[in-house]
Amino acid sequence: KKYYEENKEKDPRLMEPAYLSFSHITVDTNEQAAAIRQRLEKGEEINELAKTLSVASDAKKGGKAVKFREETVRQQYGKPFFDALKSASEGEIVGPIQNSQGKYEIARHEGSRAPKVLDYEKVKDQIKASLEGQQKKESIEKLINDLREKEKSRYKLQGMFEEKENKNADEKKSEK
Repeated sequence: KKYYEENKEKDPRLMEPAYLSFSHITVDTNEQAAAIRQRLEKGEEINELAKTLSVASDAKKGGKAVKFREETVRQQYGKPFFDALKSASEGEIVGPIQNSQGKYEIARHEGSRAPKVLDYEKVKDQIKASLEGQQKKESIEKLINDLREKEKSRYKLQGMFEEKENKNADEKKSEK
């Protein structure tokens, strides 16, 4: 419970991720994207245009990307697209923007959800397992380090005895 209270705002494992929803049209050239943007501004529907004009895999669904994790959007479409979509208000059209594959995107922001802290009851077992695993790992590392130190001491002592024996043997040889 203490770990949860101290880390619920910063440990991503204790949060539901942020999501973005949008409709988009992906085309090969900036000129195509600009022409589509003009059509949208004249009132045509993005989801209908996506079915016939988009080269994206979700074109048949009208280009709807519902409840995508923000990180997924950033990775799949690129930072410029993500930033434009994130800063847009709901219903706003963004683009044309070149995506990470070199194609051009026009998108309508359909909504977002901020990250949300999960309820303690949902994550307590996960926290317990994580803390126990961490404690076991630290215990094993401590045991290994202690054994190493013990062996170093043993070898140092053994080395001192060997040096003394060698010195005694040298002294005996010089006496002869």
